[in-house]
Amino acid sequence: MLRSVVVRCCALAFVAFSGAAVAEPITFIFTGIDDGTLNGVPFTDTTFTITQIADTAAEQSCGGACRFIDASGAMVNLGGLGTFTLDTGTRTFITGDVIGLSRAGVNGGDLMNGSSSSFVGYDLTTSLGPVAYTGGVTQWSSSFGAVETSGGTLFLADANVDATFQAIVGVAAVPEPEGLLLLGIGAFGFALVRRRR
Repeated sequence: MLRSVVVRCCALAFVAFSGAAVAEPITFIFTGIDDGTLNGVPFTDTTFTITQIADTAAEQSCGGACRFIDASGAMVNLGGLGTFTLDTGTRTFITGDVIGLSRAGVNGGDLMNGSSSSFVGYDLTTSLGPVAYTGGVTQWSSSFGAVETSGGTLFLADANVDATFQAIVGVAAVPEPEGLLLLGIGAFGFALVRRRR
């Protein structure tokens, strides 16, 4: 009797939680070449790579067909100058055939965007690329505020640059609380059945 109850509880828990979304880490990478300044020191024709770490379960709407994911962390590598943590929050967004990097939040001001037919139908939760496109670098010194890094204020000049975008979904999924609960219920059930014997 007790065994039957435990088996039914475990089956019910499995059905209830098996449909839960699985969060996966995703890395977004934007690259290009531009002029600018870091902490007031100018640089020219410098390769930059902005790498964001995010969570696929954090995808949100920014109105209409626009979708975005705020990054949980981001870095910028400036060729020959070093790698710096981005202290200003950022996000990756998609709307139609336009992909972009911007300040975090629903109304984040664009920092870099561009279009490619490869972006049509992309949903920010799967791997993509690398995709080459012409990217517009814009609004680094605007009313949206400065872009702060661990190396000081970063400014990239407004320009159209040859750019690439890549998204890589992580291979190690982060366990969700529902999965841990299911595991706990199963372990409790097995311990209870074993104790009764």
